[in-house]
Formats: sequence, C-alpha cells, structure tokens
Amino acid sequence: MKQFIHPRSKQAEKNKADEAKQKRVIATRQTHRTTQRRDILELLQAFRQNLTETNIYTTQQMKQFTVLYLAGQLGKSGFSNTEKVTHEIRLKQKIQEVAIGTFRVPDITSEENVLDLKLWDGRFESSQSIKLKHVEIPNIQAVLIGKESV
Repeated sequence: MKQFIHPRSKQAEKNKADEAKQKRVIATRQTHRTTQRRDILELLQAFRQNLTETNIYTTQQMKQFTVLYLAGQLGKSGFSNTEKVTHEIRLKQKIQEVAIGTFRVPDITSEENVLDLKLWDGRFESSQSIKLKHVEIPNIQAVLIGKESV
C-alpha cells in the first residue's frame, strides 16, 4: 500500500522535480538519437545519388563522394539561428573526423555493398545492412576550398 503524500509537502515537490528531470533526460536522448539518424540517412542518400551504373568504385572515388557530401553540407541554408549554429558545429566535427580518419562512409569499394546501397529503401532500420568504412583525407580543409584535389 502506498503511503499518502501531502500535495504541498517537500516530498511531493521532490517527486515532481525528479519526474521533470527524467522527462528532460529522455527528450535530450531522443533529440541526440534523431540527429544521429538524420546524419546517417543524409550521408547514405548523398552517396546513393552519386552512384552510376558501375558496381565497384575505387577508394579515390569514395573520397571524392565524401568531399561532394561535405561540400553539399557547406552549401545548406534555410536554418533558424540556433539550427544554423548546431549545423555548423556538427559540420566542423565531421570535417575533423575526415581529417583524422574516423568519419565513416558507405563502403562503395565492395560490389555487394554498392548493390545494397542501390536497393536501399531509405529507412533507417534497413540502413544497418549497408557496411560503412572509415575514410581519411588529411588535407580536407584545402580540398573543400578548392586549393587541392583529393
């Protein structure tokens, strides 16, 4: 049997605060998860748009697709002020990940994976079947501004 708690007691206030905190934590986690999923889906869609009739690509072409994706992210607009700041922060993080080799892109050097990417239905759940590979472009900053090539 539950013990009666007076609605204006310190215990009731503490319970309300705990519930509010739990809701904030859950909302933050969901926002983070949604952002990660959206980034993965955008990446896969960008790579799929660049695919041609070829079923095997070189590592060099994979790097070129990565540069095209990042350049497209640089050109995005139409954000509110707060969205623009978070987009810029995430973009800088992606560029740093590419420079040090921790950024993951679809492995288009594998014929099986290219076919999976071509047949992908655009849902996050089915994107798990597409294998990702780390890509490293140490001079990514210079490549994005056009001073160097991949």
